Amino acid sequence: MQIDPEYIDIQKNTLDIIYPAYIRRRLLTKLVDKSLIVNNKRMSNGGNNLFLPDVSYIDDISGKIDFLFRNMNTKTLIDNIEDLEFKKEYRHIVWFEIKNIKIDDILEKISRNEKNSFLVYNSDFNSDKVSENADTITVKQVSSVLFLKFNYLLKPRTGTNNGRNIKYVVLVRLDMEKQILEICFDKVKFDYKLMENYYSELIKSVLTRLQELLGLEIVNIDFKALTYYIKENKDDVSLISMKMRRNGTIAHLDSFENEDFIIPILGELKTFIDLNEEMFTKNQECKEIKEKLVNFIGDIEITSDLPNVKLRWTDQLISLGADHNYRTNEYTLFMLYDELSTERGRIDYVRKYFIQCIDELNKQIQSESLSEESNSANN
Repeated sequence: MQIDPEYIDIQKNTLDIIYPAYIRRRLLTKLVDKSLIVNNKRMSNGGNNLFLPDVSYIDDISGKIDFLFRNMNTKTLIDNIEDLEFKKEYRHIVWFEIKNIKIDDILEKISRNEKNSFLVYNSDFNSDKVSENADTITVKQVSSVLFLKFNYLLKPRTGTNNGRNIKYVVLVRLDMEKQILEICFDKVKFDYKLMENYYSELIKSVLTRLQELLGLEIVNIDFKALTYYIKENKDDVSLISMKMRRNGTIAHLDSFENEDFIIPILGELKTFIDLNEEMFTKNQECKEIKEKLVNFIGDIEITSDLPNVKLRWTDQLISLGADHNYRTNEYTLFMLYDELSTERGRIDYVRKYFIQCIDELNKQIQSESLSEESNSANN
């Protein structure tokens, strides 16, 4: 079965408009690793390879991609792009807990597919189907994990990209064993953003569809409490305040949208005190000033609500922004900093880390609750 030419154009537009150059280069590397193309002048026959599409002598990354769409087997190229959509990192992540999960019921509903909402990613799969409401969800199962790909068709609102429709993916990862739901998506360029609160409406729509189609009982995770637990109990991750709410006033220590620059005021003060230890211990008065500064910082950290924080796992080279109660919703919107990868290693690491911390926190709460009950009984 041939792929719809309109869908081919949409995928081409998406690569050109949405994907950064470094992701497109990594896509080419994967195609080379699979021996599907040539992208090395030393392996090339002057750019005229008789057996494989050869982009070695094309300098521009967009030119290389255009060449492949014209000269490579289209089905093979599209297959690899769609596979990348399952495996790549996305800029934003939201996590939820699933209660009372019934795995057999979920798999049966997908198999029955009564509303023709699912397209199973198997040997008979042809290509994703895009539509404005992502009516057809592509499903891929890997062991106890279900990946559900929502394929939205976005149209430009202005003349900047006139007529160039794109595919916008929301990837849902449902871990049926750990009972954790993960929703991932990238930023939307302004020209394709339908409304100011697009992300919150998108998350709401996806959650509603999952509840209706699979009968999931989706529960918010209190990440504000979890990040406080991490701050107090973990040494391998640092927390930096990006926005602080205190005494009814919000102080912006950084913009959540800024991916490259932060002004960690409290952290800077702590570092300043540590670096000037000699100065702060010269005499009793200096020691008192240091003590007052340390107490002041501690008081702010304890009494302030931190709606936006940045978590940094230095050893893992992971930086993650957390926007608690995003757009007045009860969930936390996370954002990966730095360049995105074609592999999901960082997201997988953070998810496992959070799951472990959730288990630890729950055990701590249960232990404290039992201790209180015991004390009450003794009194």
